[in-house]
Amino acid sequence: MIGMIQVTPEELYFLGRIMKAKYIDYSYYAAMKDIQKQFDICERKALSGLGEKNLIDESFSGEIEVPEEVSSLMYPVFFGTRESRLRSDQTYTFHIGPDTVTMGLYNEYEGSITFMSVSDRDLEKLLKRDCVITCADIETGYTEKRYTAQELSDSKIKKEALCVLKGGKGNA
Repeated sequence: MIGMIQVTPEELYFLGRIMKAKYIDYSYYAAMKDIQKQFDICERKALSGLGEKNLIDESFSGEIEVPEEVSSLMYPVFFGTRESRLRSDQTYTFHIGPDTVTMGLYNEYEGSITFMSVSDRDLEKLLKRDCVITCADIETGYTEKRYTAQELSDSKIKKEALCVLKGGKGNA
């Protein structure tokens, strides 16, 4: 399974179109340049970039497919109904799928978004500093919790914070 990909916001948009995305975080759209004026040029450039990164396969007949590894990683980004954010030293976005959590990290200086699959252990490593965790769930609404570094040193509180990060209400 592919562990990490890096795309521009425009490449993400067109990858979502190819995969027939149901949802996408507005902050990724907000990072895009205005593509409406030169839509065809932006589309060709984005598709070329996705092809160079082996994130799409194009047949001789022009059919475009997304490799299974890429599709699996990006499934929570485009089809997940839960999303959380951890704000501490920087902002991390987590897209929660049925069996996986995909983290999105926007690099403003590079103009790119890195997506990677993360485990509970990876998430726990981020829970060491004062932070705010928010979670939006289409079915159950919005949750926000604040934690201090001292609180997160308590295993019960850390378990609660992990639950919120993974889309729960925090009642671990």
